[in-house]
Amino acid sequence: MMNLSKMDCFAMTDRGQRRAENDDQYLVADLVKAVRIQSTSLSYDDHSRVSGDSQGKVLLVADGLGSPAAGSRASTLAVDETINCMVNRMYWSAFGHPAERDDQRLLFADLVTALKSCQRRIHDEAEWNVAKQGMGTTLTVAIVNWPALHVVHVGDSRCYLSHDNELQQITQDHTLAGARAEARECTISEAQESSGGGMLWNVVGGKSPDIDPKVYNSSLSIGDTLLLCTDGLHQHVTDDEIADILQKRNSARQICEDLVNKANAAGGADNITVAVARFHDTKQKPLKQDQEVVQETGTVDFGGAAKLDPAPQAATIPVATPGKVVPR
Repeated sequence: MMNLSKMDCFAMTDRGQRRAENDDQYLVADLVKAVRIQSTSLSYDDHSRVSGDSQGKVLLVADGLGSPAAGSRASTLAVDETINCMVNRMYWSAFGHPAERDDQRLLFADLVTALKSCQRRIHDEAEWNVAKQGMGTTLTVAIVNWPALHVVHVGDSRCYLSHDNELQQITQDHTLAGARAEARECTISEAQESSGGGMLWNVVGGKSPDIDPKVYNSSLSIGDTLLLCTDGLHQHVTDDEIADILQKRNSARQICEDLVNKANAAGGADNITVAVARFHDTKQKPLKQDQEVVQETGTVDFGGAAKLDPAPQAATIPVATPGKVVPR
């Protein structure tokens, strides 16, 4: 059984070389049950918390869209609302043990509900602020319930899994290019080169009242490395280059720094955000001495082989509707 508190996790964000502001957000946190003590005859301080062991791990990246102020606000709201939903609504019985199929279905439904809640919150704020109308964000959330991996996703940020020296892109880009390639109208390279290929048809917020979250289920093994990133990375760094960096036996922090440096060296046209989790054997040789293992960048107290299968809630990609497409 993997000790989730010993996972090597790190995340970072960088403005890049050309943007004046950074609209990206990230989160890495433990999912733990906790009791907040109001009063007791024991020696605890009033209002102190007693927390249990980690039940799971969450990694999240979001890339705000719109004007600088609006894009940053949208990504901030999405992260905040996701945390709120995890604390108050998530199906906790699925955590801390290998989840049964029914438990997984309930968890998947909660993840989809969380993104729809983000959608409502962003639209509600935009209604009374003209400057923020149309603001939106990508959102990719990975939940680790060892050995299961659950990913809920909207937009063109990505989740990758490196397993046995092979890199797998778990999520699909919600762009017109991605939709055309999914429909087999053309190859992904042809679609990306076509006019408007980078336009997003599915975002949190934006001008459309609807959102279509996709949920993916995969399995993890010791030795795997998980990566979440915004498009500021993958528009400059190829999958082969990402794979090479993930396969090196470096700490999660060093991997993040190498990825960001690679994107900046290639132009850094957008904000760059990466979150990495390494599932290494605690008995393996220690990392290089100049590398530091960072267990996590934050904690939120809440009261194999990669086999990619869309969760039951995953739907087919709809045809993009004119007027509802968000330009990058």
